[in-house]
Amino acid sequence: MRNILYILIIFFLFSCNKDDEKNILSIDFSYFPHNIGNTYVYDVTEINIDKRASVNDTNNYRLKETFESSFIDDEKNICYRVERYKMDSKDTLWSVLNIWYITISNNCVYKTEDNYRYKKIIFPVKQQNTWNGNSENTKEFQEYTITTVDVLETIGDKNYNNILSILQNDKENLIEKQYSIEKYAKNIGLVYKKHIDISELEPQPGIPWEQRINVGHIYIQILK
Repeated sequence: MRNILYILIIFFLFSCNKDDEKNILSIDFSYFPHNIGNTYVYDVTEINIDKRASVNDTNNYRLKETFESSFIDDEKNICYRVERYKMDSKDTLWSVLNIWYITISNNCVYKTEDNYRYKKIIFPVKQQNTWNGNSENTKEFQEYTITTVDVLETIGDKNYNNILSILQNDKENLIEKQYSIEKYAKNIGLVYKKHIDISELEPQPGIPWEQRINVGHIYIQILK
């Protein structure tokens, strides 16, 4: 009897593992291709404003990201090393910017940016899915939400048939504004990123926030 029970337990666990493996393999990761050698070049605009210091700078440059190699991390997951390069408008050569890391584990995409690990995407993608993007770092809770899936959209000068949009932050009051969004195209990857962090706005109701910035930073990244 004990032998039969033991065999049944082993069979059950084996079946569950097989089912889990099939579920993972059946997930469509096409919004986030992660092949070694994949290279993306973006046009970037950064705006820094500090009225008290008479700062109102706009920097335009190109950013290149390459999936350079992969390795097995301490948790036995495949981790991708992403090399990042920058080219200012006046330059003709790429300069090394930094290294980021990407891991796909438990149907999630994790990206380590400047030593902070973020949960970027949960698969399978479904509109209105939400999660804590900061669950893997020491920052406060930040709700990420899938707002669109498979929509037509023009970004920069390109038309895309299947865009996935993930809203990462959207907070605004009379004196401050934070907004972050990333957009992914099927079979391409990240095509658009926008981050707004305005820590001080002039409290003037009825005036657009763009005209009330005292201190803030705006970042826009578009795939070429």
